[in-house]
Amino acid sequence: MEQPPLQNDNNQMIPFDSWLSGSRSTDDRTIYTQTNWQSTVAVNEYKTYSNGQLLEYKVPPNCLQSHWLLTGYRTPKSCEDRTLIVAMQHGGFPLINPLNETFPPQFYLKRTHLLEISLLTDNATTIFKLPNPLPGSWFAMAYLGDYVDDKITPKGIGTTCNYVLAVTHMTELLDHVPSLVTDAAVDISNISGSSNAYRFLLLDKTWRYRMFISNCSFYSLDANTTALQNISSPCPLTFAVRSKALPLRGDPSTTEVTCEDETCFVDVFGPSPGSWQHVIFITPALEILVSFKLIIELDDCTRVWRSTQQRVANIVAYETNTTQTTVANSSDLQNFTLLDVNPDHLHSQNISALTSNIEHQCYIAPELGRMATANRPFQARFTMHLGIATILNRVYVVDNRATTIKFEVEPLVDSGGTLRFDAQFDKTLLVNSSLLITVDICVTRDSFPLNVDGVSCEKENYLQLNNSNISPVTLYFPYPEPGMWFVGMQAKCFANHSNTGELTPVTCSDSKIIVNFEPTLSPCVDGACGDYGSCREYFSGVLHFSSCKCVANYRGYACNDDRVAESDAAQLTATLLLTLSNFMFLPAIFVAICRRFYVEALVYTYTMFFSTFYHACDGDRHFLYCIMPYNVLGHCDFFGAIMSFWVTLVAMARMPERLRAVAFMLAALGLAMGVTWDRHSLWTFLVPCGVALGGMLLSWGYRCRQRRSCYPSKMRWLLFVLPGVLIAIVGLIIFAFFETESNYQYTHSAWHACMALCIVFILPPRRQTQKMDVPTLDESLASSITLVRCDSVAISAAEPSGYDNPRASPSDSEQNGKVFPL
Repeated sequence: MEQPPLQNDNNQMIPFDSWLSGSRSTDDRTIYTQTNWQSTVAVNEYKTYSNGQLLEYKVPPNCLQSHWLLTGYRTPKSCEDRTLIVAMQHGGFPLINPLNETFPPQFYLKRTHLLEISLLTDNATTIFKLPNPLPGSWFAMAYLGDYVDDKITPKGIGTTCNYVLAVTHMTELLDHVPSLVTDAAVDISNISGSSNAYRFLLLDKTWRYRMFISNCSFYSLDANTTALQNISSPCPLTFAVRSKALPLRGDPSTTEVTCEDETCFVDVFGPSPGSWQHVIFITPALEILVSFKLIIELDDCTRVWRSTQQRVANIVAYETNTTQTTVANSSDLQNFTLLDVNPDHLHSQNISALTSNIEHQCYIAPELGRMATANRPFQARFTMHLGIATILNRVYVVDNRATTIKFEVEPLVDSGGTLRFDAQFDKTLLVNSSLLITVDICVTRDSFPLNVDGVSCEKENYLQLNNSNISPVTLYFPYPEPGMWFVGMQAKCFANHSNTGELTPVTCSDSKIIVNFEPTLSPCVDGACGDYGSCREYFSGVLHFSSCKCVANYRGYACNDDRVAESDAAQLTATLLLTLSNFMFLPAIFVAICRRFYVEALVYTYTMFFSTFYHACDGDRHFLYCIMPYNVLGHCDFFGAIMSFWVTLVAMARMPERLRAVAFMLAALGLAMGVTWDRHSLWTFLVPCGVALGGMLLSWGYRCRQRRSCYPSKMRWLLFVLPGVLIAIVGLIIFAFFETESNYQYTHSAWHACMALCIVFILPPRRQTQKMDVPTLDESLASSITLVRCDSVAISAAEPSGYDNPRASPSDSEQNGKVFPL
């Protein structure tokens, strides 16, 4: 297939082959490509999150552009084209909602860098270009977007349409980006054009940085003399900065500044701590060369608990030297927190010494440890610790500085669950109840939630504690993006004037404000999915995630969306229909016993029993009852149903007893294998029924030839065989062509009734037997001739007459006083 051309930076068309294999140079920076081929993956219609196909792609650092070549296929060609949706997310699993489902309250749903691509399954290639992408893992969720119908088609009937997606991923990289130092002046000379990319590294506690540009001068290159001419006008320099990736115009994470003088600066709040920051310097034209001096200043949060750590170390040393008690068993440490320090140094009398240095804008606690539960995926809690000892998650919160805590969500092992954050006042330590005390809390990923005024974030991930209502606050993050997460807390105190009733801000120096907090990970929502769902774990390739399996048409991340849900009465009705309809086998069992078809009656009873309890355990309903494992019930239900067809057709064939026993054993062995192999396959039903039907027709043809008349009789054909066959055909048509998800309980119950009722009509009458005189022992001893004669009588008696003896004619039966049955 011919590949479509791509475009380069100058909007010139570059053929696909040369773009893939060649490398090109811009100034002294080499640009090269990397390619990753992804084999085709099957794509399904979206009903729940587990129906999607998850894929992962790696983007290296210093990436200029990332290309995804997406091709949708359908097989066979006669299938209709479908719309294929690919949702892409950096860092974590895409949080998609194509059915517009309702999420539970207190859920943070905003995602960064979530993209969506739409294409058709018409074998055409769609090229998606992403300039300056963030490095690391990009996850894609592929699914069929358009909804067809809810028809249930038995396997093997009609055309089965398969839809697949093929992806090729290519990246265009800069081989080298120069590094800059921070907190020192750097001279940068002869900048021109827009290909001037640099980077600098932040500390892991940086919440803000400033960039100062001074002594900016520029020269114009004379094209005729190749001489530099100094120009005394405003500095024509624009620069843009971005965390982790090269700056991108129009991206919210990119800060762009245009200098209008020889000095300019910018404050960047909320950068990604501990990561590379990329900056690009841009001049109006290649003929203009710019030189300047650059200073990058970092503002860091202060670690205030170093003295506390030393105190804990002394406690551990004392316990070890005296009582030999381990750290984990020390009662002192069990009740100890990292905040058991005198908070007075955090308040007004010592603030004046701190305000002169901007790095004391916030305090940061040591990183929380991750305590995982063995053999239970997505089960973990983040806790403060010292060595091997865990301590309580409690922090002092003050009003003049922000308190920050950080913890790390790991990729893959954590990102498939749900992150929950809880916070609550330690009400026993709120000693001054005359003040209204609030605590602002922000939970963010990859940046400190701070600005010059203190804790700050968007309202979606903002929480507030209030001592007038001491109930805890909670926030959920579904499929959390991996990386470092930060929690910022800051207190505010207000005095209530009795005269005016107004609240006036006051200092919190007289209040000891302690907040208990708890970040935890769990599958689904706290390991459950409400009353109408169950939490399941799924794998998509090597990617692992949890998702709710809802029942009764409930939908949503926690099975909380009931807009199209079935009522409890409708669910109970469906369960009763599917189970009680199997009691239609009772007339068939009664008829079989009366006609002495005991094996057949046993098979019908077996089918009725397991079909009843299989449907009591099957389906997406709230009312389920399983007496055995679901797979066992399903296997027995399908085995019994097909066996019922077999024994009924064998009974209609009127086979000799020995051949009949062989047929039963052959069916038991063959069906056990077929149902175990694939009980949903159409061939598992057609092969045994076709063999039994063929044997029955051969037997009937042989009897017709022997009798020289119709077999069975015309009266039996009219009153029994034809009605039974018509009922069976109606049931098969309903089962094969009219079943849907919405009417399943009605159509499948009708199938049960038709199959059970047709047996009553088509099951033949019992065999006619002839009485014989058995000689006594004295008669046998008296004459050997009599014994031989009795043997001959016994032999002739073993051959039934009339309906069962093909060699007997109707006249023979009438002479023996027998009436040929219908």
